[in-house]
Amino acid sequence: MKIYKIILIALIFGTTAFAQSNSIYSRYGIGDLVYSSSARKFAMSDGGNTLFDTENLSYSNPASWSGLTMTRFETGIYFSGANQKSSTQNSLNAASQFSGFLLGFPLMQQRGISLVGGIVPFSRINYDVKNSENKFETPYTVEFKGEGGVSKAFLGASFKFPFDLNFGASFDYYVGNLNYSSKFDFENQTYTDAEFQKAEKLSGIGTTFGLITPDFAKILNFKTISNLRFSLSYNYIGELLADSSLLATTSLGEETLFSSETDVTVPSRLNLGAGITISGSHNFVFDYIFQPFSNYKFGDFTSANLKDLTRYSLGYEYKNRSVTNPSFWEQVALRGGLSYEQSQFGIRENNIDELGFYGGISFPLDNFNSIDFGIKYAQRGTLENNLVKENIVKMLISLSIGELWFIR
Repeated sequence: MKIYKIILIALIFGTTAFAQSNSIYSRYGIGDLVYSSSARKFAMSDGGNTLFDTENLSYSNPASWSGLTMTRFETGIYFSGANQKSSTQNSLNAASQFSGFLLGFPLMQQRGISLVGGIVPFSRINYDVKNSENKFETPYTVEFKGEGGVSKAFLGASFKFPFDLNFGASFDYYVGNLNYSSKFDFENQTYTDAEFQKAEKLSGIGTTFGLITPDFAKILNFKTISNLRFSLSYNYIGELLADSSLLATTSLGEETLFSSETDVTVPSRLNLGAGITISGSHNFVFDYIFQPFSNYKFGDFTSANLKDLTRYSLGYEYKNRSVTNPSFWEQVALRGGLSYEQSQFGIRENNIDELGFYGGISFPLDNFNSIDFGIKYAQRGTLENNLVKENIVKMLISLSIGELWFIR
């Protein structure tokens, strides 16, 4: 594939839409987290930290790039919808978002040396909440809105040590815009409408490194089991610099109330995984993620609505690898998964937990390229204590394209 084709595909996906899934809980911290940009990993419960093959790229564990055998390019788009219920209201929202792109080059396959880079979403913020009040002896409506998110650009490499121990690391650059507004709309003209807008521009650096163990099934000489591997990846984010400003629009006009630079401490993420392949065609993966958002700080302040995130996921993939020259339908892959997440959000001493169900399918374009579909249904939140319960549906469509480059 020529490089101009890759650029064209990225532009087609990138111009679709940048709106994001709506969730009132995304107003806290840096918003909802994004775990993958590949429909393959998404359909396997947003997991697969241990996946070690030649057919897909992953940015959660750079050690997985050691298996790359050809130049690969991946991009995609998210579609999402959320039904939000409270004790008094019910709303439905839908949106779409570019899932970023990844480009990887195998430089020395015998040593597992590969170079991979890309730009992917790291978190999303998007909510719009309206409430009717009557505290000043006149009816008025208050509207809270937020949008934006943090993206990650990265460049990294992998290496295979003796005894098939795989290591990878990447340099990460984070950048984002978080915009919040509060608007007061009075029915009685005695009072003047007012709006407050807060903008935060974030930037900073971090790193990700990962390990994937050798295939213990090969060491133990199992016959029907392969790819029995374990993995560890650590995503260090550190401090981001936030350029913050607060604007007020009142009867006196528009006024900047303050403008300053503040350090934002985003906690690091630990991901442990395990994987196994049975009879060559059945892949199982298990992932555990821990990120202590109780340590999140904006300047010197912590948030009472943020707590430690813990996530468990189990994923499955079926792909027929027993046929030498498979037909179209024999190359189709099926996927599914289940996840339980104790999210980083905790409101009024209520933990906002999420239970998710996943499914997916891949269709081959040829022997090296595929179009992948993943879908998720999840429930998050509760109706207790005047909180919001969300029924979420997300779909990710991605392209995975591979060709042999740098070969005479």
